[in-house]
Amino acid sequence: MASPATKRARDSGSETPKSCRSFTSLTAMLDQRFAEQTKNLEGMLRTSNDELIRSMSKQFESLRQEFGLLSERVNHLEATVRVIEIADSDLNTVKDELTAVKAELQNLKDAANKNENLSIASELRIHGVPADEQENLTNLFNKICTAANAPPPIIKSIKRLKNSNNSTVVDGPIHVKLSSPRAKKSLLRSIAVLRRDKKTELALNHIGFESNTRIYINEQLTKHNYSILKAAVKMKKQNKFHAVFTRNGICQVNTDNAISVNSMQQLLALSRSLNNQSRNAATVDIANDVATDGFRDSATTSN
Repeated sequence: MASPATKRARDSGSETPKSCRSFTSLTAMLDQRFAEQTKNLEGMLRTSNDELIRSMSKQFESLRQEFGLLSERVNHLEATVRVIEIADSDLNTVKDELTAVKAELQNLKDAANKNENLSIASELRIHGVPADEQENLTNLFNKICTAANAPPPIIKSIKRLKNSNNSTVVDGPIHVKLSSPRAKKSLLRSIAVLRRDKKTELALNHIGFESNTRIYINEQLTKHNYSILKAAVKMKKQNKFHAVFTRNGICQVNTDNAISVNSMQQLLALSRSLNNQSRNAATVDIANDVATDGFRDSATTSN
């Protein structure tokens, strides 16, 4: 019969301790749980990757569409620029042609005005003589010539003109057409000599009126030249010119020397130029100039 000690030794060698069985079970459970979590993570990663890929694909597609639209806009803008460049070239051509047409038109206007001025080169206007129903204009004109110590020239026509409605002068001017421009200049020269040498201005009392009101004898001007003259007279009142008069139907302005003015642009340019110069120059006496001229700037009130 075995002893108790021998029995306990045999029993302990044939049985697994409970603690070992628990550890093995725990390890197996952890391995299973780790496998499950790994599987879940792999599934989540696959899902996330798929969603990320789909999102990126959508963004790439959106960008591709935007790039396509931008490419179309760039092409459109390039086409528009080409059209504008062509249009700009055409516009420059049109501008050049317009400038040439304007220059040609101005040349035609200048030529027309010159021809018109030549056609009235022998004509005068007399201002300041009262109108009378019984007046004899030829006799009045001859009296003016006599007062100026000038032989009466041949008269081709003489008539009393009506004043414009906005004129403040009651009696219209007398229009005289002489036989030649030379006859007109001769009379104007005699009037200038009378004024210069005898310090005498023609007045109504020289032709039989009881008045010393002054008479003005001016050249007949074209509409174009008269508009320049009116503007020049206005500028003279602003002290921009020393004197304004006409010679051969053309407006003259006198600063230091007489300058012929053929256009409003030229007159404005002269005015601007003078504004940049000293205004202390002495006034020039133009009596000798008026000897062959027909306008004194205080004379004409209408044309």
